Amino acid sequence: MSFFDYSAPLATMTNRSNQLFPASKVILNQAVLFFIEPWIEPDAWLSGPAHMIAAEDGERKVCRVIRNQRDGDRSFLDAHYLFVNGTEVEYATERHELRLLSQQQWFGFFRNAGLPVEYLPEGLMSRGLYVARL
Repeated sequence: MSFFDYSAPLATMTNRSNQLFPASKVILNQAVLFFIEPWIEPDAWLSGPAHMIAAEDGERKVCRVIRNQRDGDRSFLDAHYLFVNGTEVEYATERHELRLLSQQQWFGFFRNAGLPVEYLPEGLMSRGLYVARL
């Protein structure tokens, strides 16, 4: 699975805002605001051992193992899942590929798109939050 490539021009938001970010768009006093939570910045990336979490409810069980890797400005999260229901076992995987972008790069994207932006350092999950106004 691959997420939206943030390197695409943010000017696209002005043309296709309802298609790209329907849940993150807010209309407040006739202004359209976009809230964009960035991924981890390059200097903050930490490679480490795989992370595992498991849960169960009676005969239903699930286990997820995630390992991360980095290649330049790209991060890769490989998730492996085991789903158990009674005696049935299913296995699934997914891959997330996300760019590692600095605040300077983000501000450059917004500036090039002609969008005024404010950065809130705490954000939702301590990664910051960009608030752009259309």
